[in-house]
Amino acid sequence: LFLVDRSGTYIYHWDTSRSLHLKMDASGKPLLNSVGEKQIIRYRVTEEKVPEMAQIGSKMILGESGYGFYNDYSNNEEMAILFAPVKTANYSLALVVPKKSIMKQVNNLQWIFLITGIIVVLLLTLLSILLGRRISTPIVQLSKTADSLAKGSWDHTSVPTSNSSDEVSKLFNSFKEMASQIK
Repeated sequence: LFLVDRSGTYIYHWDTSRSLHLKMDASGKPLLNSVGEKQIIRYRVTEEKVPEMAQIGSKMILGESGYGFYNDYSNNEEMAILFAPVKTANYSLALVVPKKSIMKQVNNLQWIFLITGIIVVLLLTLLSILLGRRISTPIVQLSKTADSLAKGSWDHTSVPTSNSSDEVSKLFNSFKEMASQIK
């Protein structure tokens, strides 16, 4: 977390040596300039050695909000910076987090979507198989009965029955009627 003013000076920084502070002598007393004022050490975000960080600092000074990425060479890790202005105070606030901690949540979400998608496909496949069997099984039975009728087996009692009220049931009833009239 760090805070910069409109000139880009660090007001707060997680590394306290980068924050605005007094210049001290070896005994810990503040050093004075030629007119007797205490000397202040200022670090500006636009003077960062990492170019991406300096570019983000320029956007912060302009009062923009957004995000960016840079490589932290001290720990060899890619970092994400999320920044936004604090308009009432003329400051800009930035949160710096490892990119992998943000991407971990995105990766978890991808796995959830993938597993959910696989489950849905499996359920739809099972439903399709069950529905297909419900429709095809009676028709296969009727086809076998029609084959036996064609071979001379005139036993209309072997015609399968259907308890439903759909088109397949109507086909069964019509076939049963036909088989009884042939006999």
